[in-house]
Amino acid sequence: MLRSRTPLQARNRKSMPGGMDIPHVRSRTPASHIHDSDFVDALCETVVPLLALRNRPVLRPAGDQDIEADSDPLQAYRVAEFTQFLLDEDDDGCEDFAFRQAASGADPQRMATDYLEPAARLIGDYWRMDVCDFMQVTVCMSRIQRLFWRLVEECPPTCETRPGHSILLSPVPGEQHSFGLSVTEDAFRRKGWQVDSCSFDEEEDLYLLARENEYQIIGLSICGEPFAPVLAATILKLRRRSRNSGVSIMAGGSLAASHPEIVRGLGADLVVRDLPQALVLAEASVAAWDCNRHIASTSG
Repeated sequence: MLRSRTPLQARNRKSMPGGMDIPHVRSRTPASHIHDSDFVDALCETVVPLLALRNRPVLRPAGDQDIEADSDPLQAYRVAEFTQFLLDEDDDGCEDFAFRQAASGADPQRMATDYLEPAARLIGDYWRMDVCDFMQVTVCMSRIQRLFWRLVEECPPTCETRPGHSILLSPVPGEQHSFGLSVTEDAFRRKGWQVDSCSFDEEEDLYLLARENEYQIIGLSICGEPFAPVLAATILKLRRRSRNSGVSIMAGGSLAASHPEIVRGLGADLVVRDLPQALVLAEASVAAWDCNRHIASTSG
């Protein structure tokens, strides 16, 4: 039976970047860690994957009935197995697993959808359940990022860059969530876009690139609500400094997916809930921009 937290227990929590409310990780003595290790291993391998599967959020496509995400128990087990490899100290297990799957014909985007992104979410579940600590989360996310780019090297984009399709991608300055943006960067390249990108600590580079290049789209990723004022300020600066005065500002990330109304009110032209929608809206934006330019040239 679950125990309700007392007020003191409720205060004994911490937050990850982005304002996520996280259970406090208790320190363990070496002796108690030894006694707990078998229990934690069993929890990671059996109980937690089942709980994660049972508590997986429900997807609600527009105009459709609710569809339960990860409804395939076998796939959920594979994700849990891959996540356990990520948590192991030896890198070989997770790399061997990933490249076995890639050898069966999965491209980096498919691998990201089927394994890397679900594993990242499951690691977040483990963190909230106090199964792993912050250092393990950091190491796992680094491994996921490194694996993705190795897969991209093995299966690089083959589509030629299309004229008039350029995008600049960046997290909101200070936001350190980068894996989703890496997947987005690769997906746009595979659709023939010229892609430039910045990291969370390259704010001045973001404005410099926007001033020197005529991007059709500038995409910003935001995960934590505390970064909302930063997003609003960044959009204003980009509009003032961008070489293309008609550039479309696209905002994505977990905050855009969960609270699009908040992000829309911060000045973004396009608010996207996921990568497929980002690709569709970016294409539509470029088509509209070309159409307006054609009308202006013929009317003049």
